[in-house]
Amino acid sequence: MKKSFKLFLDSLDVLDELSDEQSGQLFKAIRAYELDGSEILTGLMKAIFTPFKNNIDRAKYEYIEVCERNKANGLKGGRPN
Repeated sequence: MKKSFKLFLDSLDVLDELSDEQSGQLFKAIRAYELDGSEILTGLMKAIFTPFKNNIDRAKYEYIEVCERNKANGLKGGRPN
């Protein structure tokens, strides 16, 4: 299981336009989606969350690809001496 995820600094510019309460809701939604795939926001906050969701999904797909590639390479005997 992964222990981290990428959060790009340039995507956080949206926080300048949100209240502290909205920023907290956004971060809790990012956490919830990363942990169990649940989407807890509605309306405008859901629209703001969508780019973060897309990045999380893309990173998960890339992680799975790397794991599969490493598994296949391991079955071949791993890195030669």
